[in-house]
Amino acid sequence: MPSSAPCVFARVISVLTLLLLGLSFSVGQEQPKTAADKGAISGTVTDHSGAVVRDAKAVLASPFGARLAIPVDDKGAYSVTGLYPGTYTLTISADKFADKVFENINLTPGKKLTLDATLEPASAKPAAPG
Repeated sequence: MPSSAPCVFARVISVLTLLLLGLSFSVGQEQPKTAADKGAISGTVTDHSGAVVRDAKAVLASPFGARLAIPVDDKGAYSVTGLYPGTYTLTISADKFADKVFENINLTPGKKLTLDATLEPASAKPAAPG
């Protein structure tokens, strides 16, 4: 076996891995025919008083285990476009707050959802015995 064979094999494996990761969001989901057929999810993250939660994180997950981190800006807004139709779970989290989970989000072709998240303070944990 020539010495370049391991390099070629490694490149083939890398390409296949990237291909599988790219397909993981779309497996088993209807493929849109045009960009207008793709969906979008956006919203704002606030606390129970209506104040913006600036350190929030949004993570979109497919039922196949693929996860996409969505940035939340200084105004508490997040947005993701170009989503294939299908079912997703969106989790919004921030330090000192309980997670807000939107399960079974069903995106149909061209659907644009607004999911505003109001985060509640995390439950107080009892002090550890000292």
